[in-house]
Amino acid sequence: MSEPTKSLSPDGELFAPRAAVKLGMALLALFAAVVLLAAAQKERRSTLESFSETTAVGDLSFFNPDAHAAPEAALRFKGHPIAIPALKHLTFHDSRMRSVGTDEGGAYRIYVNADEKENSGRHYVKTGAEQYVEVQL
Repeated sequence: MSEPTKSLSPDGELFAPRAAVKLGMALLALFAAVVLLAAAQKERRSTLESFSETTAVGDLSFFNPDAHAAPEAALRFKGHPIAIPALKHLTFHDSRMRSVGTDEGGAYRIYVNADEKENSGRHYVKTGAEQYVEVQL
């Protein structure tokens, strides 16, 4: 049987165990640094990551004009009542509707249609899934 070869340093000591311990300690220190940096970033995550949905996709706040005796009195935008000229429900894709603000109560968003001219003056309130009512501001 042959004797396994040993890696000896010039002074006759084994080199591999000492190098493995030093390498292990270096990796442990590196891992600790990564954990500390991750913890520090977690504290700042809200300032680093933010998301704002500007379309009507996912908006589940549906205005029900039939539930209000005077729907115009239920909605106000920038201090003025919102008029509903006709209770005609219109169908638009939620992804094409852009939010321009919310009513003063903060319950409903006011939208414009991205497919219409930018200064058409037409605004909408969501009444259901891809259903809208035109309002006048």
